[in-house]
Amino acid sequence: MNILMTGSTGFIGRHLLHRLQREGYFVDEFLDDLTIPSDVSRKLQRRYDVVIHLGALTFVPSSWDVPESYMEVNTMGTLNILKNHRMWDSLIHFSTSHVYGLQTKFPITEDSRPNPLDPYSVSKLAGEHLAHVYCMKYKKRLIILRPFNNFGEGQRETFLIPSLIKRACTNEPYIPLEVRGNSMRDYLYVENTCDAVVKIVEKLSEDESFGRVSMDDYTEPIFNVCSGECLSTLEIAEKVNMLVNGIQNVKLVESDRELDIPKLHGSYEKLSRVVGWSPRIDFDDGLRRTVNAYLKRWR
Repeated sequence: MNILMTGSTGFIGRHLLHRLQREGYFVDEFLDDLTIPSDVSRKLQRRYDVVIHLGALTFVPSSWDVPESYMEVNTMGTLNILKNHRMWDSLIHFSTSHVYGLQTKFPITEDSRPNPLDPYSVSKLAGEHLAHVYCMKYKKRLIILRPFNNFGEGQRETFLIPSLIKRACTNEPYIPLEVRGNSMRDYLYVENTCDAVVKIVEKLSEDESFGRVSMDDYTEPIFNVCSGECLSTLEIAEKVNMLVNGIQNVKLVESDRELDIPKLHGSYEKLSRVVGWSPRIDFDDGLRRTVNAYLKRWR
C-alpha cells in the first residue's frame, strides 16, 4: 500500500511516519507548500492508495492573530489535496476535537454537534466538510479523525505538557509551578494515535466498504481518537511536578484566554467498535515517558 503523508514533520506526523515505516508501509512525504496548487499537483503525479492529511497550523491562540493564514493552510490546503482526487483512492483527514467547542453533555461522541470557538477550529471544520462533499461526489473513501489533546516526546514547548515540564525543570523546587486556568481535557499519548491510524490503514486495505460515503447512505465517517478520561490543568501540573521534583507544589492563576473551552472529554467507543482500537498506553505511563525524554534535554 502506497501512502502519501502531509505534515510528516509535525509532532504527530513524525511519530506516525516512523511507526508506519516500521510496520513496512511505503510512505512518501509531502514537504512542499499545501497552499500552492501547483506544488500539490506536482507531488501528485503518481497514484497513491491513501493520503494521510496532517498538514495544518495547530496552535489555537495564534489563529486569532493571523486567522487568514489558518484558513489558507487548513482549509484551502485541504481543498488543494481534494482537487487532485484522481491521484488517490482514500483520504485519512486529521481534524481536531476543538471543532466540538462548547459542549454540555459528556463524554463527547461523534454525534455531538460541532460548536467551534476560534478561527483554528472553524478552519478545520470547513476542511472536514470539503473532504466529505468531494469524497462523496468522486466516490473516494474518507476517514475523518478528531484527535483530542495529544502529548509525547518532541512536542513544541508552546503546548501545555512540555511547557510544564520545562518550567518544573528550571524552577527552584520551593517555587510553586504556576498554571493558567483549570480547563479539563482528554489527553492521549501520541503512540496511541499512531496505533489508531495503523488500525485504520489495515481496515482500508481489508474492507472495500470502509470509508465509503454516498447520498444513499449518508453516514459521516468521523472518529474520535481519545483516552476517554479527563484531567484538569491543575491535576496535570501536579503530576508533572511530582515526576520532576517529587512534590505537588502548584499555584493556579486566572486564565488569559477569553474563549478557552472549559471541557473536552471524548468517547472512543465508535473507533473501538469499528476497528478494534483502544488506548494501549495510559496517561501516567505516557507522561512518565515524556518527562524522561525531556529531562535529558533540560537537566
